[in-house]
Amino acid sequence: MLELVEGWWKEQQGGGTKPSTYDSYRSTMRRLVTFLGHDDPGRVTTGDVIAFKDHRRAELNPRTGKPISAKTIKDNDLAGLRSIFGWAVDNRRMPANPAAGVTIKVKSKPKLLEGEFTDTEAKALLTAAWHLQSGPREFPTTFAAKRWTPRTG
Repeated sequence: MLELVEGWWKEQQGGGTKPSTYDSYRSTMRRLVTFLGHDDPGRVTTGDVIAFKDHRRAELNPRTGKPISAKTIKDNDLAGLRSIFGWAVDNRRMPANPAAGVTIKVKSKPKLLEGEFTDTEAKALLTAAWHLQSGPREFPTTFAAKRWTPRTG
């Protein structure tokens, strides 16, 4: 499997792929080889890739002591395996890509606005909050929360 990484990299060089991507993908493939206990791409199954994903999720990051994030597994490990095995399939070195379709759900972080409000934005926000009317039979606490929650329309 490590030979697949080298073959993939030879084709990627000069095409805009960064050396850091190569290092990351090579590291992922080494971890997979260690996890599986063999270096035979023909023996890798989708079940193996899923088991590796689950194994990575249970590992701790040596720098932080925290579990490996789902984002790292998705964007580094699984993307790397899909790319390398996909290249191998395209180049007739494997019959199928065992990482195809394997993913992990990543919680998206809320996007925050950067910087401060302009005077116009602040005035519009405060004016809208000031003029908001309470609905019929609305609890005061609900109205108070709605008054300061951004809304559209």
